[in-house]
Amino acid sequence: MKSLHIPKCHLVAFLASIAIGIGLISIPTAKAETSGMIKGKITGIDGVPLKGVIVTLLDMDDSLIRKTKSTRKGYYRMPQISPGVYRILFEKDDYEIREKGPFRVSLNQTIQVDIVLEVIESISME
Repeated sequence: MKSLHIPKCHLVAFLASIAIGIGLISIPTAKAETSGMIKGKITGIDGVPLKGVIVTLLDMDDSLIRKTKSTRKGYYRMPQISPGVYRILFEKDDYEIREKGPFRVSLNQTIQVDIVLEVIESISME
């Protein structure tokens, strides 16, 4: 009877694949999150979504962290925000500037910050 010779490296690879297959060994498939996210919806007082609102994220020292604009459906999104305390400014021509915060962003956390903006009343000079 002839003996079968299997190289050691092939045997180790074979056994490892079996261990992975039956769940004895797990392989990480996603990197660890090191940030959070801020998102929200911006509407007028009539409930209509506002497009093109400038959304500015500031830290508590008033340093600019990020800027974005709202979509045609009024949504904005700021992914990959480092943990910390922030505030947000919302600006659009003909609307009042609004601020929200302070609020804390933590690891793997999504903060929902929705806001309603009001039209600036025009004053006629006669």
